[in-house]
Amino acid sequence: MKIPFPRFAAASLALFLTAAAAHAADQDRDALEIGRAIITVDKAFKYELPDNPTPADTAKSETLTKAAVEAGQITRLYPWVSARITQEIALAQSQLRDTHPDESQTRKLNKRIAYLQHLKLLIDAPL
Repeated sequence: MKIPFPRFAAASLALFLTAAAAHAADQDRDALEIGRAIITVDKAFKYELPDNPTPADTAKSETLTKAAVEAGQITRLYPWVSARITQEIALAQSQLRDTHPDESQTRKLNKRIAYLQHLKLLIDAPL
């Protein structure tokens, strides 16, 4: 005995599978966007502008800062970026307070704190 498979069921199944595939593609796109933003913010945090920067050093710093600001202004990423900046500031302040660094390290940490505070300002109050 042959069981009939209504055409509308086949069409419904095809529509369902198409929607599921589109949803998966959207999730992949979202994951990729979030992953890129996290990597961008990490790169900006790791970069240290030399004491006597060349124009190339300054350009790289500006590019990384701009990319981090753009990542921080994505609505769904803002809480993560903001919290991460706050955490990095707290870590640098803790190092200053608790480790009694030498003059050079103190300058570096103060410079880092100032950069991170500036970055947070750029994200929260864009020009």
